[in-house]
Amino acid sequence: MLFWILAILLLAVAIITWLCLRTAVLRAYVPDFTSPKLLKNTHLRPMIPLIEESRVWLSQQEKEDWYVKSHDGLRLHGIFVPKKNAVGTLLFFHGYRSAYWIDFAGGMKFYHDLGYNLLICEQRAHGKSEGLYLTFGVKERKDVTVWTEEAASRLGNDHPLLLAGVSMGATTVLMASALPHKGNVRGVIADCGFTSPKDIVRHVAKEKMHLPPKIATWFLGLLTRMFCGFRLDECSTVDALQNCPYPVFFIHGKEDKFVPCAMTERNYEAFRGKKEILLAEGAGHGVSFIYDRQGYEEALQRFLKHCSE
Repeated sequence: MLFWILAILLLAVAIITWLCLRTAVLRAYVPDFTSPKLLKNTHLRPMIPLIEESRVWLSQQEKEDWYVKSHDGLRLHGIFVPKKNAVGTLLFFHGYRSAYWIDFAGGMKFYHDLGYNLLICEQRAHGKSEGLYLTFGVKERKDVTVWTEEAASRLGNDHPLLLAGVSMGATTVLMASALPHKGNVRGVIADCGFTSPKDIVRHVAKEKMHLPPKIATWFLGLLTRMFCGFRLDECSTVDALQNCPYPVFFIHGKEDKFVPCAMTERNYEAFRGKKEILLAEGAGHGVSFIYDRQGYEEALQRFLKHCSE
């Protein structure tokens, strides 16, 4: 009897462990978010026309597939979209279980028209990039340094580079801003990033999953240490920004329920360097561009001009 009780307990622990990892960090299928039918009942509904416009535009551009090897041996994929006589290159990093055609639907053509090459980086455990686990920016931040080194080796050490991210991608580039880069990084654009993996897990556990936040964070943190090789409290944007030498443009929607706007406000206050912030009225997660397109584009152009000086 004792044997069967122990076996059932072990099986229950194994199932709970798998479900937690599957829910939070395991590679997951990303639906075809270019489908209006799929988007119409999500917060991305206002972006349907822009996503379609961006998809068509990208399909018509000259493109190259780039591949790099991560610090821990993963083959990462990126798409390079050249611009004749480019003034610099934007490196894009998308969000958690998302994709570039969603998160940068408003940015790709805009930046390209301003004279920038695009390097669209698929995060580990997403798309054509290898990886079993995503890590909320902890390991991804080191991937950024690999991409800047690759861009510098192909485009020249003096070629201007700008890092841009949305959601987890924003956290990724903010945490990467404190790391040394061989490329000529000039600035960081962070749209709706969170302050740390621990903070966002705690928030989602409480507000979205209705779980005890401290217990849920502790348990997931234990699992990520055991199976994924990282800690939820390993790094944060607030700490990284203490050592960021680049100008930073912070963006967030005031009605964001997934990543609270207060997290970007905290990041902004923590950073003592050259900075700008745009908080979009009425915008939810990752859709500030739609709600304040004119203000977004004007602020970006000011920021890019500042980075080029």
